Amino acid sequence: MKYLFLLITFWGSTLNAQEITFETGTWTEVKAKAKSKRKLIFVDAFTTWCGPCKAMAKNTFADAEVVKLFNEKFINVKIDMEKGEGIELAKEYQVSCYPNLLFIDGEGKLVHQAAGFHKPEAFIELGKTALTPAKTFASRKAQFEKGKNTIEFNLDYLKTLSESCLSTDEALKTYFSAVKEDDLILPDNWKVIKRYLSSTESNVFDYLVKTRKAFGEKYTADSVNTKIYDVYLAEANTLTHKENANVEKIDLYKEKIVNTGFERADELNFMIDLESAEVSKDYEKYIRAASNLVDRYKGQDADFLNNVSWAIFENSSNNKQLAVIERWAKRSVEIKENQYNLDTYANILMKRANKVLAIEMEKKAIELAKKAGDDITDLDATLKKFEAN
Repeated sequence: MKYLFLLITFWGSTLNAQEITFETGTWTEVKAKAKSKRKLIFVDAFTTWCGPCKAMAKNTFADAEVVKLFNEKFINVKIDMEKGEGIELAKEYQVSCYPNLLFIDGEGKLVHQAAGFHKPEAFIELGKTALTPAKTFASRKAQFEKGKNTIEFNLDYLKTLSESCLSTDEALKTYFSAVKEDDLILPDNWKVIKRYLSSTESNVFDYLVKTRKAFGEKYTADSVNTKIYDVYLAEANTLTHKENANVEKIDLYKEKIVNTGFERADELNFMIDLESAEVSKDYEKYIRAASNLVDRYKGQDADFLNNVSWAIFENSSNNKQLAVIERWAKRSVEIKENQYNLDTYANILMKRANKVLAIEMEKKAIELAKKAGDDITDLDATLKKFEAN
């Protein structure tokens, strides 16, 4: 009788599922099931360290309307992209950011893709788009490869690529191939440049740098210079990691920036030094670059102060350096008091043997985390460690 009751309970819970039902078999088995059921596979491509992945699992995947659509229309599977089969699947489907939301057919062909946290309503729309062949990523890609090149189509395709964390380089080349150089400054083209341009190895980027004053007069100098700054910095960070902080190559890159006459070249080069020092684990160089940035450019940037303080806290026991970052962390809290800045400040205080104030700051961090509805497990563990010290 007890066994029968368990069967009935299980069947009833399946009918009234409160979360998406995810398969537990191998990738081959999942594809075979999708093929036999004539359904698409929805893949929640996640990592264990991804906060938005956890938020989607907790909130979006438990929404009643989401559950109804995805359990009815898809074969669903969760795959950690850093373990087991996930490692190869991440390469195959070019997964480079998380959460990544993949829709794949039973043959293993990618049909649709998006990335980032989605609320229930947006996730439902994403699922419906994946079920509409004319609107899918695969459909847009096929049209692009066949030579479709209207401005409206290219804008839509660029948006799809960007939202999936896929390279926009080829689509951008195609888009700009139909634009005269003098027309790059027009509003629609500036929107494309501002949102999608990401490489310094581009005629469009060269033109933007050379004519930045004209662009600035039309769209504000701050927005134009920020775009140029972001492209330079992102490419510098890629170069630094790729070349393992090769000083000669990084110096050539920095010189290239200075030679353009770009107004924010000095700030950029300090940021590049900072990244290079972190990659090479040279924390004397790191704190010099950070000090230059704090003194000249970043003294009121709470997030920057917090981030550099934490980096040095984790990698240095030098009392002079700890004294410097204690001031930075305190300033960060004064500018913007939140759980992250308070936790950094508390840890530095504890390392500096100021136990009483460290405990007070960590308690404040926990209070703010509770108010925000965030997980306090790590903060609570830190507090207990402080108290037991």
